[in-house]
Amino acid sequence: MIPKLPISKKKRLVIIQFLDENECKTGYVLANNIRQSSPFIGNVDYFSSSKKDEIINYISQDIPHIIREDEEVAVYIDTHGFSSCDGIGHKKDFISWDELVLAIKNAVNKLRTLPIIILTACNGISIKNTINQLDEPICSKLYAGDGIMLNGPVMGGFSRLLNESGLEFGEKELETLNEELAKRDNPPFICIDYKP
Repeated sequence: MIPKLPISKKKRLVIIQFLDENECKTGYVLANNIRQSSPFIGNVDYFSSSKKDEIINYISQDIPHIIREDEEVAVYIDTHGFSSCDGIGHKKDFISWDELVLAIKNAVNKLRTLPIIILTACNGISIKNTINQLDEPICSKLYAGDGIMLNGPVMGGFSRLLNESGLEFGEKELETLNEELAKRDNPPFICIDYKP
């Protein structure tokens, strides 16, 4: 059982979608739902692109300017992963684990509390190998997909992870997705705790 964090308005959720242009829809809806309904999360930021350079710049350059050092931050990255490649992306563009981890490290280095990273990508758990090579952790928890992730339960799984981590919100539509996720024998996420 993951302990709940104390209720605080100093919580920020950053949603990043690195998908083909036709796929970037769900994150925008989710961000707006949370902005309107969450009494717990003070700020919700949303960014999407189909281009690697834009995603890297957003993570390593823009995020450091929007987060405050006293915030508790969850970074949710929604993308595709591949068993044959060492990273994330889609048919037209690709980010290696090394590039992604370096960008995240630059983004969160001023935070007092290490962020939670949620990676909804097939075989996303492979990022742990790159994180484990660092001298210091870049996150307190990593939630990532193990193997192939089905599109249906991803958003439900994501909202469930936020609730388990203490970044709570009460959105009925997402609770319905959670119920669908609960029907599955194998949840699509693995959680790894990183101790500083």
